[in-house]
Amino acid sequence: ERCFTHVRKDIETHRIQGLLLVGQAASMVFPDKAELVSRQNQVFEWLGVRTMVCPGPNRLQYMRDKNFARDQIDAERQKIFETLKIFKDKIIGAP
Repeated sequence: ERCFTHVRKDIETHRIQGLLLVGQAASMVFPDKAELVSRQNQVFEWLGVRTMVCPGPNRLQYMRDKNFARDQIDAERQKIFETLKIFKDKIIGAP
């Protein structure tokens, strides 16, 4: 809750128009895994700001360390790029 107070203040002070919650930050905001998964590739309002969640680069490193198949790692990488593209198009580029 303390962090949210600072985030709200920063949103107001800097007139932030969009948030991208990456990796563990997204997990901290949405600890329920089912809810987190349901929000992937979706633009939604959080703290009054258009927001998206995205797996972080540490996810790719974890997959490498655990010897996931290359095609699984590539699919996860593609998912991250798709999320970033949606964020760019629907939040950064939105009027």
